[in-house]
Amino acid sequence: MIYVKFYSKTKDCFLEDINRNSSAEIKKMINNPDASVGVCCSHKVVAVGFNTLCYDAERRGIKSSARINREADIIYQSPHPNKIIWAAKRLDENCVRIMVFDKAANKIASIKMEDELSDSDIAFTSLNEDNRIVVSFAAGQDGSQDYCIELNNNELKIIYKFPDNLSYMFSFDKYALLADFYSSIFFKIFSSDFTPIAEKTYSLFKEDSLSNVQKINDSFGIFCTTEGKCYVFDLSALELIDELIIDCKTDDFKKNWAVNALFQTRDEMIFEYRNYKNGKESIEWISVDKLYLDRIIKERKL
Repeated sequence: MIYVKFYSKTKDCFLEDINRNSSAEIKKMINNPDASVGVCCSHKVVAVGFNTLCYDAERRGIKSSARINREADIIYQSPHPNKIIWAAKRLDENCVRIMVFDKAANKIASIKMEDELSDSDIAFTSLNEDNRIVVSFAAGQDGSQDYCIELNNNELKIIYKFPDNLSYMFSFDKYALLADFYSSIFFKIFSSDFTPIAEKTYSLFKEDSLSNVQKINDSFGIFCTTEGKCYVFDLSALELIDELIIDCKTDDFKKNWAVNALFQTRDEMIFEYRNYKNGKESIEWISVDKLYLDRIIKERKL
């Protein structure tokens, strides 16, 4: 076991520290974590956790323009130095327009994409290349479909369609991690041309299922399961390292609480613990520094 002894705990949603004036979208996220949320959230709230790059951008004072807000349902601030902004607008239940803007909010290009799953949730995931983005369509039990689109010479093109139900999770070094949440299998690929390298599942998934997965850094990943447990794994070989346990001092917390979701900011991993007791729901947010996590994982591997 890997025990986390140093952390911050609060009953207040960690998003309040990032966006002091909680918007209606954020309040919706807090009250209904399964909901699809507008500007900075995605369907991967359910599958992966919470996409906080936009919130990190807000923390640094970066705001999307009113012009983009009028044209888009979902806005994603690129983490790359070019600071381009990706956006999506649903045209009808079977069609979505993907747009890209420069940092001055001038539209560079747009493309219409078919939503094969019909009225699915949309999300963006950044790649190592600053002119590429992954667009994800997810429809719960009906499946998911991811695409890579590329901005080249002021035109947007779909350059790759991922296999059905394979979600692009994140890039690390020159690789990327995909996950199939229906079979609880991880896939490692080259991020440049999407060539498969390895696939992996774990024996624990015989009685449990994958719920969330996030990157701690380019060496380690972390996932939680539908049974409310967290595990750390090595991104190099996709080998499971050990279960991660928040070393809380309160016995009641240990016995009755379980991880419901996994989020991250630039510097921290955020664990959402939920407890249903006597017909009432309670929530605790546990924040753990990523550098500290990296150190205790490396100590466990020694």
